[in-house]
Amino acid sequence: MPIHAPQAPCQAPAWLQAPIPLVSYGHCSRVDTVIVFITSILIAVSAALPPILTVRYTYNLLSQLKSITKSTTKSTTKSTTTTPENDTPENDEIKQAKEKALKNWKKKACIFAASLLAYYYFINSRASNRYRRIFRNLPIWNSYYRYLSVRLLSSSSLPPPSSQKILAVIPHGLVPYSLGLSALNSTFETFLGPLRVVAAGATKFLPGLSMLIRGIDGCSASRDSVAEVLKQGGSPAVSPGGISEMFQGYPKKGFSPNQEVALLRNRKGFIKLSHIHNVPTIPVYVFGSSKLMRRLDVPGLEVLSRVLRASLCVIYGRLGLPVPFRVGLTYVVGKAIYPRGTVEETHERFCEELKRIFDEFKGDYGWDRKELVIV
Repeated sequence: MPIHAPQAPCQAPAWLQAPIPLVSYGHCSRVDTVIVFITSILIAVSAALPPILTVRYTYNLLSQLKSITKSTTKSTTKSTTTTPENDTPENDEIKQAKEKALKNWKKKACIFAASLLAYYYFINSRASNRYRRIFRNLPIWNSYYRYLSVRLLSSSSLPPPSSQKILAVIPHGLVPYSLGLSALNSTFETFLGPLRVVAAGATKFLPGLSMLIRGIDGCSASRDSVAEVLKQGGSPAVSPGGISEMFQGYPKKGFSPNQEVALLRNRKGFIKLSHIHNVPTIPVYVFGSSKLMRRLDVPGLEVLSRVLRASLCVIYGRLGLPVPFRVGLTYVVGKAIYPRGTVEETHERFCEELKRIFDEFKGDYGWDRKELVIV
C-alpha cells in the first residue's frame, strides 16, 4: 500500500506547499517480483508475437495464391493444345481440385481480412469507463510500484489536480515505464489529476501494448490527437524526447556514463500547444527511468525507428529477459511553466526548471556525479 507523507491528500493545504514527499511505496515481496516477471514477459510476447504471426500468415496466403495461379495457368495452356477426345475424368478431377483450392483460399483470405478490419476498428475505438476503471485497479500494478520503489516528490507548489495542464515526463527511457505508471495509479491522480498518456501511433498495432494504452485512456502522439485532448479539457502526459531520445546517451559515441540526456533543444511542439490552449506545462523528471532496461547499439535501427515511428532496438532487462531491472523510480514534479512571452522564451524557462529539479534532487537519489545534458 502507498504511504502518504506528511499528510493525507484531503488535508493538504491549497495546494501542497513544497518540497514535500507525496507518495512512497514500501517493501517489495517475492510475490511482487514474480508478478512483475510474469506480467512483463506476457506483455512482451503479446506485443511481438501477433505481428510476427500476421506477417507469416500473409506470406503463406500469398505463396498459396501464387501456387494455385501457377498451376491453373499451366493447365489452361495444356488444355489449349489438346483435343476434346483427350479429355479424361482424371483431368476433370484435377480441375475440380484446383477450383476447390481457390475457393478455400478465398475463404481464408476473407476471414483474415475481416479479422484485421475488426482489430483496426477495435484499436481506434475508445475504451469504456468501466473497462479503464477495472484495468487500473488490477492489483498487479501495485506490484510494479513496489518492485520499482516508486516515489513521487514535489519541488514546488502544485496547481489543483482538476486544473488543465500538459505533463512533460522526462526521460522517455528504452521502455516508457515512467510515462505509463504515471497514469496507472489512482494515488498519482490525487495529486496530478487524470492524465491522457500520449503514445506512439505504431504501438496500437501491437496487441499487448494496445490493451495497456486503452486501459490508461492513451492517445496517439500526433499533434492533432494531443490538440483534441486539450480541446476536450483533458491533460495529456507527454514524453517530448519520444523514440529518438531512446538512442541518445551512453553507450552512443560522445556521451559518458555520468551523463543523463534529455532530447529537448528542438522539441517545442508541446510548448506551442501550451501557448495555443493557454495551459501550463509541468516538467517531471523521473530518476532511474533510463536505467530500467539496457540496449545493444545496432547500426541503422535509429533511422528505421524514426521512419516507422516505432521503437526498434535490441533491449534486455534482468536475466536477459524483457523484465525491468529493479531500479528505484523517483518522480520529481517541478513548478508549472505558464505560457508567457514567445514559445522560445517559455521553452527556455521549461529547460531551466528541468535542470533545476535535476540538480536539486540528484543527490537525494544518489546521482551526485551525474549531469543532465539537454540536446
